[in-house]
Amino acid sequence: MKQAPMTGRIELRQVTKVYRRGTDQEVRALDAVDVKIDPGSSVAVTGPSGAGKSTMLHLIGAMDRPDSGEVEVDGERLELMRDRQLDDYRRRIGFVFQRFHLLPALTALDNVLAPVITDRRRAKAARARATDLLRLVGLRDRAASLPSQLSGGQMQRVAIARALIGAPRLLLADEPTGNLDSDTGKEILELLLSLCESENMTLVMVTHNDEVAAACQRTIVLRDGRITSDTRGSGG
Repeated sequence: MKQAPMTGRIELRQVTKVYRRGTDQEVRALDAVDVKIDPGSSVAVTGPSGAGKSTMLHLIGAMDRPDSGEVEVDGERLELMRDRQLDDYRRRIGFVFQRFHLLPALTALDNVLAPVITDRRRAKAARARATDLLRLVGLRDRAASLPSQLSGGQMQRVAIARALIGAPRLLLADEPTGNLDSDTGKEILELLLSLCESENMTLVMVTHNDEVAAACQRTIVLRDGRITSDTRGSGG
């Protein structure tokens, strides 16, 4: 049965995640969190270290499961999915991380292609899209460059292009400007927000940077696993 296209609508209902349960080091990373995120919106998740930001992103990205509560994306309950269903879901969304995770032996173009390189039926179309994505992120002339030949900002642009190769409607970004200088970080932020609008994607971005958060349409502040603030930013 053909899957309905994603819209990027997210809802967390009473989501709790506990690490090292039953020990002296028990950490309640998320504590009965409720949140709804509309399709096509840009949302920053911020707060102090250990507040639960990355945990929330990992649960939305199906990289972990909640201990209790419901994680729903486009009406699908992630915590009820089997492993194969979760693998398929992950292929339909995009991830951008603080550490670029590029493969050092591959060119920029082949790094962008890496998530779909085993799908021979789509090889020609995927290569055309990868080339177009490198143009979109301003790296058309660096397609043949290895990561070692690129600056940090350029590597992050390749990572963004790679995240978009599957045409996702949901993009998750964990501190995407954290390893960059302020000017380059601003360029990457502007690129992410522009792509969110032009590709009609939902963007959920973890950040410690108040200026990055303020540029998004909405800012969710976490502290000790609970939402303490949920406001519209200047980007809204």
